[in-house]
Amino acid sequence: MFKLPSIQIFGSTLSAGTSNVRSSDEEVKAMTEGLRLSVGGDHAAVAAEAVHEAMGAAIALLSEAASQLDVATGTWTLDELTLGSATMVLLNPSAIGAVALVADGIEELRRTPRIPSRWTPRMVRRALKLGELVGRRGVTCVSLGRASDQLRSLDGQVTAHAGAALAPKETAIGTVVGTVDMWQSRRGRTLGLTLDSGETVRALYPADLTEKVLREAVGHRVMISGEIQRNGAGQRVSITILDVERAERPLPMDIAALAGLYADVAAAGVTVADILEHRE
Repeated sequence: MFKLPSIQIFGSTLSAGTSNVRSSDEEVKAMTEGLRLSVGGDHAAVAAEAVHEAMGAAIALLSEAASQLDVATGTWTLDELTLGSATMVLLNPSAIGAVALVADGIEELRRTPRIPSRWTPRMVRRALKLGELVGRRGVTCVSLGRASDQLRSLDGQVTAHAGAALAPKETAIGTVVGTVDMWQSRRGRTLGLTLDSGETVRALYPADLTEKVLREAVGHRVMISGEIQRNGAGQRVSITILDVERAERPLPMDIAALAGLYADVAAAGVTVADILEHRE
């Protein structure tokens, strides 16, 4: 009978099979744990409106993170709540990885004034809104992190870097291609654009382009010409549209175009057809 090997770790013996299962369970738990949010202040001094605003901003940030990871299902629930200096845990087991994306992004903002990896500018604005609660309505600090980890403060360093990440430092005329997946006109004429590179950016358009935007852009892949604003890190933060037109979906690359991948054998006279024949 086959027996799984045993591994000695710090004086205890574990079966290899058991270790793998436990490791897998721990990874799943880590990716689905809640976000702990703390709104600190003197006892009975923190306004209810501040707690409400902080919770709303945190849920919006988590929801955006879940959308970026294509796990925008389920509902964010209040798993824990401690009053006084309000501390809460927001949980949604369906949004795998969203809490980690938020927590890691906050630490990126602490280190550098750029939009964190896989974050959108709108997520940075949500984080900035959370940090700017400090000093208002009795709030003395706002902290967040994974429910099982130490909380980290959204301090002046984070808010300063978030503001800098959103601030345009240079403007140039250029063209981008992407899909318009959001449109709103209530607070300014704005499009949400996901570029072919996966980057997301906000695009503003003038009133005289409204009809064309609604007809040609919303829900479609488009080519936009306009003034592109970049932050100090060179990241696109917004676009002022000068013109927009429908863009065709890119055609699949012809296999002959991949011949450069075999440049070493092509020099010896081997063709793409030869390679395909060999693979068959």
